[in-house]
Amino acid sequence: MLRVTHYEVLGVSRSAGKDEIRRAYVTLARTYHPDFHTSDDAATKAESERRMQALNQAWEVLSDPTRRRNYDLELAVSDPAPRSGKSNGARRTNQPPPQRSWQSYAAPGAGATQRSFRSKIATLAPLVFLGCAVLFFLTGLLLRTGSLVRLAMVALVLGLLSFVVLPLLAMSESRRREVR
Repeated sequence: MLRVTHYEVLGVSRSAGKDEIRRAYVTLARTYHPDFHTSDDAATKAESERRMQALNQAWEVLSDPTRRRNYDLELAVSDPAPRSGKSNGARRTNQPPPQRSWQSYAAPGAGATQRSFRSKIATLAPLVFLGCAVLFFLTGLLLRTGSLVRLAMVALVLGLLSFVVLPLLAMSESRRREVR
């Protein structure tokens, strides 16, 4: 099975700079984002979702200098093309390489991304606060305890606030990493 590299997914060369990679990602994301295909048929929606997943995986690797360097090393090791002028016994033809489809996309290390404990907590925090708010509110009503109802309101405010603040923090972290 032929593998499509992250560079091919974004339509850029391996020597592309950070700005060129970002422009390619943004352009393709605007084209294939599933939110723009809500009125399309199921097959088109599924295709756009597959392409968007491939774009996101490519962006995740190529936007981070360390991951990109490791990915380039991995590509160099798995690249079957000979590096010298010597033949490796394989017969070469003037035929173009076979077309690669999005269905055959299998990026090296795809899905192997480990999220940090901190990011997992940040993702769950709003849900935990809102769950606690519901629990405290119902318990306060059953026990007729005003302090639990007030605690529920505090948890509700914290939950709603974290739904706003955490994405902003994630965006600033992403920009900080992008600047490096």
